[in-house]
Amino acid sequence: YNQNGNHWCPSGPKINTTLEKNKYVHTVYIYDADNQWIQVYHNGVLLGMAENVAEFNPGSRLTIGGHAIDDGRLYMHWNGEVALVRMYDQPLEPSEVADKFNDLKLPEAPAAPVTSFGSPLFDAQWAADKTATNVGSQSSLEIISLPAGNTEIINVEGFGNIVNFNITQGDIHNRTYKDGFYLVKYGDDEDFKSKLADGFTMEVVCVSNFDQGQFWKRPMSSNKWGFTLKDGDVKKWAIFANSPDNDWWNYGDRDDAGYPIYIKDQVTKMESFAHMVYVYNAETKEIGLYMNGNFSCGKNQGTFPVGSLFSISGMPYTDKDEMAHGWNGKIAIARIYDEAYTQEQILGRYAELQPVIEKLNTTIQ
Repeated sequence: YNQNGNHWCPSGPKINTTLEKNKYVHTVYIYDADNQWIQVYHNGVLLGMAENVAEFNPGSRLTIGGHAIDDGRLYMHWNGEVALVRMYDQPLEPSEVADKFNDLKLPEAPAAPVTSFGSPLFDAQWAADKTATNVGSQSSLEIISLPAGNTEIINVEGFGNIVNFNITQGDIHNRTYKDGFYLVKYGDDEDFKSKLADGFTMEVVCVSNFDQGQFWKRPMSSNKWGFTLKDGDVKKWAIFANSPDNDWWNYGDRDDAGYPIYIKDQVTKMESFAHMVYVYNAETKEIGLYMNGNFSCGKNQGTFPVGSLFSISGMPYTDKDEMAHGWNGKIAIARIYDEAYTQEQILGRYAELQPVIEKLNTTIQ
């Protein structure tokens, strides 16, 4: 299935259709050795077929949720719900396929998506003088504003102010900064820390300014958890949740520190603001990252290190009001919620943000 009607397949028959959002479908794949054909049915109707299939490669793995490659990484993620997966030891007849579809009694109309996050605990808003204020419900979270001379506040018509961090491209790696970021200290805020420990969601809407030389960049991070964009042969997002204080080598893609999320193809300058969501689910003991509504990766975390401070742009030190690995780009939304939101809620939130993202994209040079 492909949203734009195109398909990518390295070999074999190419049978394609477009799905309607938020609507369940019934799909059947049949290999018939006697007739030497492959058939695909969509909602009880033959969608397409490949004939003269003399040999059939059974493969070695079956993945629900995407396509797994040899090293275990998952590509072509399925972004949606799966309610039923079955295999039969014989090719079904067309009447049998139709009967199975009719027995499901799938609804005709798409289900209404679950939308809207609740009220945030933390919600940064920027003023024209480069100061920031938390307008979320956790009033104890005060923002220490440490803008740099090249920090820029941009007013976006129909949205409000956003912040642009203009860190010099060559200065990002192995540098610490006393300005050009916004800091929140919550080490003594037991109420907020307990809410983090019970599960939370962090939401950032941002865009990167540069193509190259980005190294490790963090749009929003605590001293113990967050996400970062790592540069190298292939840029990748990595989540982490146990980084030692003031130690930026021990996070990211080690088995005990985080999980690498490779972005398909080489990533250059971001052409659109991205919606990034970091979730810690205390019930399942898992952390996860969602990019533009899509689940990118997850990791079993166990006890979650709630940390003691976080910064917007970079990762903060615990022993001084400085940060490292600052974000070189714009940030429009930086929020924390006291609930671990689901895939469906995150998809709904991303859909709600589309008009906002269109306005924000007018600021991209």
